[in-house]
Amino acid sequence: MDELGAALEAAGGLAAGPESAARLRTLLADELRRGAGELALARSGYGAPVTVAVSPAPSGLRAVAPVAARLAADPNAVGERAWLLVAALTGALVEVGGTGTVLAAASGDNLALEVPGDPAEAELVPLAFDGQVAGIDRLRARALAFPAFVLDDVADLKAPIGIAHPLVVAASVAGLGGRPADPASLAEHEDAVLALLDATAAASGNVKHGIARRSSARDCRISHAPMRAMARSSTGMRSSGQP
Repeated sequence: MDELGAALEAAGGLAAGPESAARLRTLLADELRRGAGELALARSGYGAPVTVAVSPAPSGLRAVAPVAARLAADPNAVGERAWLLVAALTGALVEVGGTGTVLAAASGDNLALEVPGDPAEAELVPLAFDGQVAGIDRLRARALAFPAFVLDDVADLKAPIGIAHPLVVAASVAGLGGRPADPASLAEHEDAVLALLDATAAASGNVKHGIARRSSARDCRISHAPMRAMARSSTGMRSSGQP
């Protein structure tokens, strides 16, 4: 039984009133814990899909995924399938929001993301997510749209650490119209993304934070390689169906 989905629908979905906050937060927390466990399995979401949550934010679109919040600082903090889930979620947020930038924070132990955009368009993110996540090998996942108060525990949003962090790359790919969880799309947009990241490094000129124009292209390639390799290793990505 999809207790969370049923409770969200009964409460009115995005139009749910604050009286439903406690129940929806409790059910979502349980579902995120289940999703984190699913992502550690050989196949994730086959009994019930892994859930990510999205909502309006004061000046954009917000989401929470059942992966470690420390991903924002450490690109190696999560496994392959968890990363692909986050890449697809980033792609969906940027696709709807329209701007290839992303901020990250923690929602409890989970990763929270936020992009600029029209909060009223949060209802479009689940459909965009369906397209972004389609074809990822051994993963079935869904996005549910919640009222803003369900995800209002997110604070201290910051840019991911490093100008070429995979989250930054994913947002840049999506901002160019690509799908960051799709290896073919990553390859198609690689040169354009590297140019964007080089421009960011050159504009900042902040040597104190390890950003130097002469080494930015090398650093971008080093940071981008694990993201691209993880996506490429998802062997079912190029097929249209799920195993």
